[in-house]
Amino acid sequence: MIKTVNFIRILSILLFLVAFVFIYAFMPVMVNLLPDSDLLIHREEFFYYGISAFFVINVLSWILVKTFTPMIYLQKGEETAAWFSAISVVINVCLCMIGGFLAVLNTDGRIPLSNYSYLNYLIVILIIVWVVGFSFLYTRKKGTPSDSDN
Repeated sequence: MIKTVNFIRILSILLFLVAFVFIYAFMPVMVNLLPDSDLLIHREEFFYYGISAFFVINVLSWILVKTFTPMIYLQKGEETAAWFSAISVVINVCLCMIGGFLAVLNTDGRIPLSNYSYLNYLIVILIIVWVVGFSFLYTRKKGTPSDSDN
């Protein structure tokens, strides 16, 4: 199960990279980072800052997962450890949604921003679901191997 989550993590990295390059290709020269704001950066800076932030976030989440997953696996079992390992996937999907929102924000009004404001709420919901799921799995008793056979 942990290997499956690791494979999905690799797919989420590829999804982000493809989406980010696609988003970058359609960005204007000056990228607006906030609605109703004059916070602008050059599109190349947006690309390099975005890739750098993505790299740092993924390295930190990888270190976090590699550090705590073995301990969680021993204490709470494979299911809980796999759920914990999925934090990288959740973060990558959230970063894709942030990139999508920024892409819509910078479309010169061709796409109404209000049609995609749900992405901001979806990010919060996704993180809350992960936290609640992990809390549930972590606080329940670890099943014995004979329990899973029945």
